Amino acid sequence: VAAANAGRSSRFTGACATWKGKHKWWDVVVSPIRSDNGEIEVIIVISRDISELKAVEATLVESEQRFRALANTIPQFAWMADPTGRVYWYNDRWLEYTGRTIEEMLGLGWADVHHPDHIDRVKEKYFEALSRGEEWEDVFPLRGRDGEYRWFLSRAMPQRDAGGQPILYCGTNTDITEQRNQSQRLRQLARIVDMSHEAILVWDIDDGIVSWNRGCVELYGYSKAEAVGQPSHVLLKTQHPIAAKEFEQLLISQGWWSGELLHHASDGSRVWVESRQEVIRVGGRKLVLETNRDVTDRRRADEYRDLLVAELNHRVKNTLAIVQSLATQTARTTKSISEFVTSFDGRLHALASAHTVLTDANWTGASIIELVRSQFALYGAASTRLSYTGDDV
Repeated sequence: VAAANAGRSSRFTGACATWKGKHKWWDVVVSPIRSDNGEIEVIIVISRDISELKAVEATLVESEQRFRALANTIPQFAWMADPTGRVYWYNDRWLEYTGRTIEEMLGLGWADVHHPDHIDRVKEKYFEALSRGEEWEDVFPLRGRDGEYRWFLSRAMPQRDAGGQPILYCGTNTDITEQRNQSQRLRQLARIVDMSHEAILVWDIDDGIVSWNRGCVELYGYSKAEAVGQPSHVLLKTQHPIAAKEFEQLLISQGWWSGELLHHASDGSRVWVESRQEVIRVGGRKLVLETNRDVTDRRRADEYRDLLVAELNHRVKNTLAIVQSLATQTARTTKSISEFVTSFDGRLHALASAHTVLTDANWTGASIIELVRSQFALYGAASTRLSYTGDDV
């Protein structure tokens, strides 16, 4: 009113209830009206109901607040760009990570925080996607405020008008540094496993073998193409300590198993392995990681040792039986202890001499002449009274 009295029009908005008490917002214009002689004659006040407009504004303010709260609390970096690729908005996380201001990042300022070895490739792919109005996705390192680079997966989706033309792009950057490092380590481990000379395979109880490394090819003779998809116990003709189905149930319930198994190679040869099997879960699948170390030579050596012990036990028993018979025969033909000792001692020396002849021949046969000579030697000077003739056999 004061402005109108001073000859100026003015405008303001304000809340005022109607005479029925309904709350409303008004857009008020106050204007002076002059008479013919220039004097202010009346003041005209026009009030326009803008309650609906105010409600829309309040909704927009609330929506913007929600948007900013969401954009600044999500773990990703978020940004918006026009159809030419020039960025005009970043969320707080982007600015906090880069240590830059919004003014420094506007337009193409984002290029300054990209790694120099990747920026040209990123720009080419970015602007090529935008020129076609398509989605954009790429992986690259970004420099943080501490000068260190971290890897990000970046995506941008176009928002289109009614005619289908992009009017802006909404983009995000997701930190994948740890996943990328882990993926690299897993690839390295997979490469080590694949090149290992120790037999390592992975199999699914329902789908058979899914992984067959170089060690398996060397040990069993089956190629990867021949093995993948086959049930391992069928392919290798495995001899389990219990039935195959019971073994699988035991393995699943216990989660692991270790012991020795007998397998058969592609040429039919027997392969003994020291096996370690462990149930692992990958992508919802229940798989078995199996490592097998060849112990065939050791098993063969154990078999030879057992055979040798059995043969030695047999020969010792035979020798003791001979000694027992010598003692019995000597006792029947002697009349005194001293005569028994002398005769029995001589016969033991004869037996020992015969063993020496056989040992020298590795127990595969001995010369009959050498056997006779060894027995004659026991008589000392009296041996000159003895003679022998005949062919050696």
